[in-house]
Amino acid sequence: MPETKIAQPELSESRMFSLLKRVTVNDSVCHGEPCIRGMRIMVSTIINSLKGGMSVDDILLRCPDLTRDDVDAAIAYSNRG
Repeated sequence: MPETKIAQPELSESRMFSLLKRVTVNDSVCHGEPCIRGMRIMVSTIINSLKGGMSVDDILLRCPDLTRDDVDAAIAYSNRG
């Protein structure tokens, strides 16, 4: 079954680059899973929350260390390819 992408407006190349810089992969953090800004908040957790019906505002309330750009970065990372 193909992976469902989360809708995101078309991004300029510079905006995409800026967002993707927020996603880090480090073998010593969350077993090398992509995370946001080196924190232990995995991209997959954000994406699964959105797919499960949470809004961006809900995610930001539950994870006050995240910003809207962090959520956008998770979506951009998930949709790349």
